Amino acid sequence: MHNLKKYTDQELADIISKSKRKREKAFGELYFRYENKLYNHIRFMCKNKDVSDDITQQTWIQMYNTILKGCTLTNTYGFLLKISQNLFKNHLRSQKPHIDWDSITSSESGEYKELIDDFEIRMDKQELSNIVQFSLDIIDNRDREVIVYKKVDGLTYKEIAELYNISYNGAKKRYEKAIGNLNKVIDPYLNDFFN
Repeated sequence: MHNLKKYTDQELADIISKSKRKREKAFGELYFRYENKLYNHIRFMCKNKDVSDDITQQTWIQMYNTILKGCTLTNTYGFLLKISQNLFKNHLRSQKPHIDWDSITSSESGEYKELIDDFEIRMDKQELSNIVQFSLDIIDNRDREVIVYKKVDGLTYKEIAELYNISYNGAKKRYEKAIGNLNKVIDPYLNDFFN
């Protein structure tokens, strides 16, 4: 039990569900394997540190409770993503969607005001990143989610298909549609700049 790194995720889950004495160390190893990648994914989706922290904590609690029930872990990271995705959707449902366009264009607005001012000066990588981030904030959550899975988390179409329980081609089409929708949002900003 000294070197938990050699154990598979499923072996760790078995230890967690069956051994009270070894449970904490086994869960710690599982946590260590996925903590940064999971948090970065959630942080990118939420854009708010407090909400990200809460969803991350709730994800790990749900994962722990599920393991205690004796679940089989075939794709641990995918399972964590699914839990966090559901928690994020629940969070969004509890919030009133609101875009404060006045604050975006006011001189007191920080990040978005800088984005607009930078348009007038020149376009560089940071500005393009801001445009993409702003556009990701605007598009449908389902589209944003699949783009994040592919581009930020580096998941393959096969892994995305498993998360959504759809075919490989279905995952590929969903991603292509999401990119198309993102382009529809980004294009006006680019056209305004170049005209």
